[in-house]
Amino acid sequence: MKPKNALDKIENLLSAANFTTKEAKQCGVTAETLAYYVKAGEIERLGRGLYRGIHTTFSHKRMLHLELERAVVKIVQWYREEDSNLFVIY
Repeated sequence: MKPKNALDKIENLLSAANFTTKEAKQCGVTAETLAYYVKAGEIERLGRGLYRGIHTTFSHKRMLHLELERAVVKIVQWYREEDSNLFVIY
């Protein structure tokens, strides 16, 4: 079982709308530990490298914004895979 102090290390991130793996690593928490807490139901994985605390509350409008942002990122990634010369600014 992972130590609860890993959650303590990212306590300030858990109250944010979302946080990244990079931000968690800066707090001393590994990607493997984040995966453990996702399985344990302590945090939620929103997308690749993007997480939020399960007790985080924000508006429906904010949630739609996050979904749209994730969709745009996926579309840009797909286009970049299709054409490595593509340069997209969003």
